[in-house]
Amino acid sequence: MRKYTVEKMSETRELITFEGVNSKNEKIQMELTRCESEGKAGSLPYLWKKERYMDRILKNWWCLSTFATEDAGNGTCWGRYNPQEKISEDGKRRVINFEWMFEATEENRKKLIEEVERLAFAE
Repeated sequence: MRKYTVEKMSETRELITFEGVNSKNEKIQMELTRCESEGKAGSLPYLWKKERYMDRILKNWWCLSTFATEDAGNGTCWGRYNPQEKISEDGKRRVINFEWMFEATEENRKKLIEEVERLAFAE
């Protein structure tokens, strides 16, 4: 596992910065936010279950944003290497990858960190 630092931005939000750069000379960061919902009609978890994207209504979940900054911090920033996103079936947009939409547990936090690392630093 590559070393990283964690900056607590609030009680439910943190910025994780991986040490070094990947093979594309990108600095990799990820922001994890713990989201909560009562699961009432109209809430995101309710709609995800209703539309059969999920098999249950989540009470909490991890929301992930990723940042790949070109030229190790001196260039453009892209939202690459996010396992919670995938290309839509028509190939025209990015959509939620529900296979990576997890309950907000410490174990699932670690899974997301490890997957971002794998995607960003795979040679």
